[in-house]
Amino acid sequence: MLLAVILELLGRVINSTGVTIAAAAALGAVISDALLTPGVGARVRQRHSARMTVGVPAAITFTVEPHFRRPFRHRRPVVVTTRSLGLEPARIVVPSLSAGQHATAEWLTVPSQRGHWPKASTMTFESVSPLGGWVRRTSSPMRNQGSASFWVHPAPAPPLQLPESGGGDVEGMIGSARVGFGMDFFGIREWRSGDAASTIHWRASARRGQLVVLERERPGRAALVVAVDGIVAVGTWEHGLARAAATAVRAARGGQAVVLVAESAVATVTRPRDVLDWFAAVRPASGPAPTAVRQAFQRAGAGAAVVWVGALAPSPQFLRQARSAGAAAIVATGGST
Repeated sequence: MLLAVILELLGRVINSTGVTIAAAAALGAVISDALLTPGVGARVRQRHSARMTVGVPAAITFTVEPHFRRPFRHRRPVVVTTRSLGLEPARIVVPSLSAGQHATAEWLTVPSQRGHWPKASTMTFESVSPLGGWVRRTSSPMRNQGSASFWVHPAPAPPLQLPESGGGDVEGMIGSARVGFGMDFFGIREWRSGDAASTIHWRASARRGQLVVLERERPGRAALVVAVDGIVAVGTWEHGLARAAATAVRAARGGQAVVLVAESAVATVTRPRDVLDWFAAVRPASGPAPTAVRQAFQRAGAGAAVVWVGALAPSPQFLRQARSAGAAAIVATGGST
């Protein structure tokens, strides 16, 4: 465009028809280049795991196909930049596509930030004209195959070594006695296929006229309480949170109930995935409220092991609540002493 203007002015100054024609040709080339800038009409879908882990490589698959109303109108590639919260931007070069065609790309990313993001990703199309003089950019939300939200779990870390704690009185579902192979009598039920012959109670079977099985009680394990303080120590809080998450996952896999408390919220979880989701979403904020701590210890029952995550040591009020609830031990991590 600037060249066309310069040639036009020069042609007028020197009164040259040839220069004026060259200016018109340059202007025509600029207009043609603008008109031939690739139009973007495509749908991009991304597929990735709904749950990732900090520091662990994860693959994201992108599928691009022409929009049925606005097919690609270009012979040059189009650059697609996708942005997802918690992940580095991905740049994909998409070739020219016709109706019925599609392009697939796989991008390997390593999440570096723990969190939970319920919003979908965004994408930006960037196409360049044949002569490189014009760039067309459009942005729109990206369609995700599956859930639009995703979690990034804390980085893998070794679990904390907790002291052994005995069981205690239990409230609700936390640490309640379970059927197993202990010594205490639990009850009698009808025999089912797959029951061992050693579990049959022959005297009761003779009295009832059918096979019955003697069940014995397996004592429940004390619960684990994890309390998260919001005061952050740079470089240590996230590592302490990761170790606490690994400890809670180990407890859940071992059949222990896990009670998690942060700010004024209390959660009781039994599945490792739910444990990691909770730790992915927790944010630095104020410490656990006394009412929430009281509720957490009520759910856990006596004899619970306690993990404190915080830059500072547990407050005297928290320690008093833990002792009055009959906590077996308190282990601090995340920069605390």
